[in-house]
Amino acid sequence: MTGFYIYAVDVPDTHKNAFIYASMANATLHVPVGSKELYAGTIPWNAFGKIVEIGDLDPIEEEIVVNISNLEGQDLSNNVVDNIYYNIGADGYDASDQSIVISQSTDMEQIADATPGSSDIVNNFVGLILMIEQGKGVIHVNTKTTGAAQLAVQVGSNNPTMISKSERRDIAIDYDATEATYVYIYVIISSSAAPSMRASSADEVRIYGFTVSPGASGIKAVWTSEDSNAQIFSLDGKPLNEPQKGVNIIRMSNGQVRKVVVK
Repeated sequence: MTGFYIYAVDVPDTHKNAFIYASMANATLHVPVGSKELYAGTIPWNAFGKIVEIGDLDPIEEEIVVNISNLEGQDLSNNVVDNIYYNIGADGYDASDQSIVISQSTDMEQIADATPGSSDIVNNFVGLILMIEQGKGVIHVNTKTTGAAQLAVQVGSNNPTMISKSERRDIAIDYDATEATYVYIYVIISSSAAPSMRASSADEVRIYGFTVSPGASGIKAVWTSEDSNAQIFSLDGKPLNEPQKGVNIIRMSNGQVRKVVVK
């Protein structure tokens, strides 16, 4: 399906034949938040098969588990899929290992201009954005980093949690939001000589899945939805009743073992 993006809040005065060569019935029109009804009621914009609002995110109130494989074939360039904003480009999904691949770095200072629905977001941000509700919770990311690339998970204007793992690992990041807040998931390439938006096959982050669990804490989100009988151990094999900061060993009831890092 073809996608058209327009950032004008007020509907432009456009001739009814402006899209005569486009198959509008099979195309999606992306418009600013709050403008959907205006475009849907105006010729020729109302001829689009689907009209969606750019960056229209709702706070996540219940646990969600994002299966990256479901993103295959989706438009992941400046688009919202299942209440999560993606701007990772046409090559951002790797079907061979079902992962999101980000090899472009976003400067932390650019996050201030990275609001879903804004016209500047494409030039200022590469990554994912979601919205959490007020309160505590945990974001669990399954990821791997290569070279100088680090994964950044940033809640609102707080300093980001930086993740660097040469092997695929589970990472849990606790949050405590005083209000509904955007969460930015992006990449920083640690090179003083590199510009803020640099691409390199040697520097990349892969994301294989992530979970957002409002009300949870520590590494609870890692196993409760799939195995309530899982056991927790410290790195030296000591049984734990509660997760601790650093590396935790999770032994599932089926014998599978995971290493989970709690920040």
